[in-house]
Amino acid sequence: MPNQAPQKALGEKLSNTTATGDRIWQQAEKLFASGHKEQALVRYKRFLDHHPDDITAIIRVGAIILQIGDPQESLPHFHKVAALAPDEPSSQFNLAINYNRLGDIDEGKRYTDITLELDPNYVKALIQRASDKLSNELYEDTLEITERILTLEPENTLAYQLKLSCLGDMGRIEDLELTLAEMEKNLTLSAISLQLIAEICRKADLIDKAITFYKKAIALDHTLYASYNNLATLLNGQDRLDEGKEILTKALKIFPDVAQLYVSMSSNAGKRGEYQDAVNFAEKAIQLDPNYAAPYISIGFALNKVGQYKEAALVLEKALQLDPNDTKAMTNLASTYHSLCMPERGMKLCQRALEVIPNADGALWNLALNCLAAGYIEQGWDLFGFGFASGQRLPFRPFPGLIWGGEDVSDKTFMVWREQGIGDDMRFASIYGDLSNRVQKLIIETDKRLVSLYQRSFPKAVVRPETGTSTGRGNMTDVDFDTTAPAGLAASYLRRTLDSFPAQSAYLVPDPKRVEECQKWLASLGPGIPCGLSWRSGKTDEGRSHYYTDPADWITLMRTKESIWINLQYTDVDEELAALHKKYGLTVHQMPDLDMKDDLEGVFALTSLMKFVVSSGSSVAEIANSQGIRTFFYGQGRHTVQLGQPTVPWAPNAKYYPIQAGTTPREQYVNAITADFQDEFKAFAAQTNPAQS
Repeated sequence: MPNQAPQKALGEKLSNTTATGDRIWQQAEKLFASGHKEQALVRYKRFLDHHPDDITAIIRVGAIILQIGDPQESLPHFHKVAALAPDEPSSQFNLAINYNRLGDIDEGKRYTDITLELDPNYVKALIQRASDKLSNELYEDTLEITERILTLEPENTLAYQLKLSCLGDMGRIEDLELTLAEMEKNLTLSAISLQLIAEICRKADLIDKAITFYKKAIALDHTLYASYNNLATLLNGQDRLDEGKEILTKALKIFPDVAQLYVSMSSNAGKRGEYQDAVNFAEKAIQLDPNYAAPYISIGFALNKVGQYKEAALVLEKALQLDPNDTKAMTNLASTYHSLCMPERGMKLCQRALEVIPNADGALWNLALNCLAAGYIEQGWDLFGFGFASGQRLPFRPFPGLIWGGEDVSDKTFMVWREQGIGDDMRFASIYGDLSNRVQKLIIETDKRLVSLYQRSFPKAVVRPETGTSTGRGNMTDVDFDTTAPAGLAASYLRRTLDSFPAQSAYLVPDPKRVEECQKWLASLGPGIPCGLSWRSGKTDEGRSHYYTDPADWITLMRTKESIWINLQYTDVDEELAALHKKYGLTVHQMPDLDMKDDLEGVFALTSLMKFVVSSGSSVAEIANSQGIRTFFYGQGRHTVQLGQPTVPWAPNAKYYPIQAGTTPREQYVNAITADFQDEFKAFAAQTNPAQS
């Protein structure tokens, strides 16, 4: 049979003139329809031996080769079709697809343009053009094209997906939600489409909607393991760990050989604090795929949590051997190096991660921590705000257009608010006096337990309980300030150099009436010099335990002549102190009826009467430091609070004892603190009671 005219033959089944050709064609079509593409390819090629210019057969051959994954081999076939049918839009668009698969974006764009010159309403080419515009962040162009497509084909799912992605990238969340509602009303979505829309919602931080769409995708198609995995990841991220575990358990019954699911289960176990299970699940993933970096990262996380930092570093280094561009491994290893008192190494890894993904929040935050720890103060402070962007500092209170950038605020009402726990808040409160003098009016929002204390200490300011609301979340209706900043960010502009730290650290003022109450109780204990003791914070795990002690570690300290030891620990210590007294005959006194956790006015008053305080690096140390009390405290070596110094610039009246986890024996720093304390205590006692010295 002579070849049909191109404009008639394209897309039509060839009517064969020979029995052989007809038989081969029918075999090829049957195989193609049943999904046996490679066998169909052989027969289509045989058919072309008989009819070398048959356009339909050439397209079939090119399409199959492209689907198999060899765009270089498929390219000549599509060029031949374009030569045979130059005025057919589809022949030109096949070349656009092929060049895009080859990574030749410019040629792909050129053939898309040629297609649309032939047919301005060729929807597949419009989809490709919209995708190109979106990739180049030409958002208005993208929206214009997608609206045009939806006018031509109101039920075009791809156009909706591109529009949703574009609105998400633009931050037009309300419009995105309206488009979602419109799409759900107009279309019946496939499981794959639901999965893609879920991912768009996740990227736009519409987590609840993403979870809903993933669940719908799974309900339609149980074979979408990516939906199971992504759904569980979101649930894990929301601390909905039971739900996440349930989803992953179901998925693993269906897909027992998918390594990624075991990694997600490892993450779930790690967040539960079940670190051995986390390691076990990750090891199962490694058995399935020894060259997969992610399970090594999960093991590194678990090892970090139990304080095995050296081992964690080795595992994370292995992850980077497997995938040198894995930024999560780099960032986690940088954090591990920070814990190992090696911030310079951490800095290099963060910089390496930023070469792979510029402006990655996690890498920038870890770079900030390592810079501060290494003494690169200004560089660290400049990146400090990324702690919120990376989700590591809380509470997250976005205030678009209102966040202080260090500019003059002398004519502004300024609202500063607590970040992290009360220990951080009290440390950063050391800048509030300076800040109050720089602004027209200062508003301080803090933990309700600290409001009266801060109001007394900073009388020019208005102090109120924190609301947790923000303009960025749309839940702050009364905005009574011009500029705002979290406390740490404000500190980053006021403490940029070591000489900007005050020589004295007393800035919080206890309640005189409460001080008087505490004085009466202390007097009832008899003669002696009151000293405060605390040995751990309220948060305990195997990792933090490197930096904590037990009461029995301080026997020699507590036997110091003329010392009276007062409990400043805010956890339940009755059993520990009873055991200490029973075994060693030593008493650590507890003030009756004083709630050490919630009655912070009472705690401040009691602490203010201590002549010395020995503490772990907890809020107890910050309470003592904020009142200028001579404090001996201990914690992670080369910590960010040290700013590269052997001491802590925030606490000039204190002495800090750095610990390198897994290296510094507890006995070493306990003995050092005891010796230093006893030397200073002896001198203080002699000065206080010269007749007895």
